[in-house]
Amino acid sequence: MKKLFSILLAIVFLFATSISAQKTTVSQVKTGTKKELKKVKKETKATKDDALKQKGKTVKIKKEAVKAEAGNAKTKEDAMKAKNKAVKAKKKTAAKVSSSDVHLKKDGTPDKRYKENK
Repeated sequence: MKKLFSILLAIVFLFATSISAQKTTVSQVKTGTKKELKKVKKETKATKDDALKQKGKTVKIKKEAVKAEAGNAKTKEDAMKAKNKAVKAKKKTAAKVSSSDVHLKKDGTPDKRYKENK
């Protein structure tokens, strides 16, 4: 009986030490992955911001070109045509901006549910 009890205590002691050792390694792995996830989120946010800035610059350039064209117009009809072109160009660029956004999952990988990521 004493032998069984001592063997049982030894087994319980081994399980307890192995579980406590696992907790420390798991917590270290969790902190490492959290740091990596934060880095990936910052990088994806930066790339999205850069893409939006580029799109904004191209829209501004197109608007300035249309304004210059409208300013050069000699008659009201020419000015109205230029204004209509500006409205159409604005609608097209707005559609392009929304359709070419980058869709990413939380881990930073492209979301395959969207057509442009397949």
